[in-house]
Amino acid sequence: MRVVTRSLLVFTIFLFSHATLADHGYGPSPDELAARFERVLVPIFIPTIVGGAGGSRWQSELWVFNDSEDDVEVIPNVWFIAPIPERSTVRPKVVTGLRMFGYPPAHTANVHRAVPARLVFVDKAYSGDIFFSAYVLGPTAANRTMIPVVREPDFRTTSVTVMGIPVSKRARLTVRVYEPDIQPSTQVVVRVQTLGTARLLLEQTLELATIPSECCFAHVPSYPNYAQLTFRSEAFSDVDEGGLLQVEIRSVPEGRRLWALISATDDVTHETTLYWPN
Repeated sequence: MRVVTRSLLVFTIFLFSHATLADHGYGPSPDELAARFERVLVPIFIPTIVGGAGGSRWQSELWVFNDSEDDVEVIPNVWFIAPIPERSTVRPKVVTGLRMFGYPPAHTANVHRAVPARLVFVDKAYSGDIFFSAYVLGPTAANRTMIPVVREPDFRTTSVTVMGIPVSKRARLTVRVYEPDIQPSTQVVVRVQTLGTARLLLEQTLELATIPSECCFAHVPSYPNYAQLTFRSEAFSDVDEGGLLQVEIRSVPEGRRLWALISATDDVTHETTLYWPN
């Protein structure tokens, strides 16, 4: 009853006072957010079905388990309002159209295409009691790929290295880069090398995009800064099929916290394999 009452109260405030909340920012202040909450990255979050290359269709799911004896406050913005009940597993609900708060229905869908990731904030007092499970649903029900959910201690500073990515003429590779602190003017240099011999195959600078938070949550960032680079393994014609690559991503300026995820997607079956830092 405690959770239901709070949900109804907050929802009533949303209905009758959302303009004021949008002006002043609902939720914790930036200082409180940093002090009280762990910043968690969901690197692939696609709440509605989207089309991909070759006619493929993709969607993701996220589940959250509260293993404590208390209701725990988790702030994933528009997903749900109430704390997660004790000893409960929930699949956060998603608002895909925000017309009631002044956003057109296509707003959220368009943002997910631009930045297919989300930030979640977990009360630090319960960080050890909150667990996440996420996966991508591919073209068929059997095509499910587990997604790592990145806890704050796993963010890297200045550089990220991902090793052991195999070269395949049937695969396209996508390098996804995340900066969770929403620092302005963040760039990264992406370097692709042969594993072991460190022969440079590709070097490119990317500018990370910043997407404003949604709706009434001005103080709580919805999305990490984000950039991606897609290329085909066959671009490395002088690397043997099955040869292994190493990808290094370095922030400009140095000192920015980063994380990276690399996907290899088969052009025929659309099966996807994910690679991330050890």
